[in-house]
Amino acid sequence: MEGLLDNAPCGFLTTDDAGVVLQVNSSLCGMLELQTEQIQGRLLSERLSPGSRIFHATHVVPIARMQGQVDEVLLGLLNGRGEELPVLCSAARRQRDQWVVDYVFLTARERRDFEDELVEARRKAETAVETRERFLATVSHELRTPLNAVIGFADLLHSGYSGTLTDEQSQQVGYILDAGRYLGTLVEDILGFTHMGSGLPELHPARVPVQRLMERAERLMAAELARKDIRFEGCTVEQEIAVWADPDRAQQILVNLLGNAIKFTDAGGLVRCECAVQGNRVDLQITDSGPGIAAEDHRRIFQPFVQVGRDRLGSSYRGLGLGLAISRELAQVMEGEITVRSKPGRGSTFTLTLPLARPAARE
Repeated sequence: MEGLLDNAPCGFLTTDDAGVVLQVNSSLCGMLELQTEQIQGRLLSERLSPGSRIFHATHVVPIARMQGQVDEVLLGLLNGRGEELPVLCSAARRQRDQWVVDYVFLTARERRDFEDELVEARRKAETAVETRERFLATVSHELRTPLNAVIGFADLLHSGYSGTLTDEQSQQVGYILDAGRYLGTLVEDILGFTHMGSGLPELHPARVPVQRLMERAERLMAAELARKDIRFEGCTVEQEIAVWADPDRAQQILVNLLGNAIKFTDAGGLVRCECAVQGNRVDLQITDSGPGIAAEDHRRIFQPFVQVGRDRLGSSYRGLGLGLAISRELAQVMEGEITVRSKPGRGSTFTLTLPLARPAARE
């Protein structure tokens, strides 16, 4: 960063459209009592207080995208000791090599002038949380349960459990199954995205053998692999190789990545899993023989509600484009990452990187 901007009498940082900090000046690092590497490369939301995180996601980001800028809003930044620092924030969204958002922060010196606004923001945040919880309860109990029953009974009919169906009847029941699975995908995407919107999920990190993760993901997706007639090549991983992660969250990510590979691979294609240890990290790779992804779409696919190549999918495979956004955020809160390598016509490789776990203690 240029010296003049680096030492400006205000805090300054730039994020990409996903909220990852690309650069930060020394003034802001000093305000927050943090080093550059503790801010740069991480999500801006990690440095926002809980109420400000919601306000930023529901007001600042949408207004910046629609109007190009936001002027003088009150936010709370968290310093290195976890204390809240009230600041006035202005932001502008611009296109350079990519779409970025520039933020300027000025310390709100007279905190008492803004206490009423903080109280109101907190009240709105609490109301938003209550509304979200009611929504989750409604979707879970009033929609998901009967939908699963519809899919289950339709599947029994389609399998011939209740008697042989005519070709026309089998086709009609197949339509019901496709529509039910499509709705089920939408419900699960919405639930997952809403849960993530409430802030960082509760994690229970543990030592998780990679072979166990891989085998379980394969079992969970075996029916879909067979349904689309896709060849699958798993990998054998030494038992002592393990990651330090929340077992359920890591499994959720792998199943999502494997499901995406199946979605975009035609019948007769190939999906392959691999594992590689790189220093103190473990790379879990899922490669498909699908159509590939253009370079300009590599960042977009991790944004909510973006699904590149949607027109190629059958109706039962079309989701809301939330799976990769949720998976990347889960990976990041486990100190990991998801990356993609892909070229049009050459398939895609998604890599989940997680911390390598220490060897299990011997008794």
